Amino acid sequence: MDRLRENMVIEAKITRVNNRSLHLDVGAIKTYLQADEVSYEWIDNMHDRYKTLRLRARVH
Repeated sequence: MDRLRENMVIEAKITRVNNRSLHLDVGAIKTYLQADEVSYEWIDNMHDRYKTLRLRARVH
């Protein structure tokens, strides 16, 4: 069984987009990212930039 480790690249699915967060499904784990964790840029509307899709992320 794989365990999360630093610098590991994982796949997640964006299941919901809110104005202040993205809801993610990482395997059997449901979690979310707040807007300030998504980007250093100002995002007026999360819906304009993010849709429900699969993405890859590096574990820090």
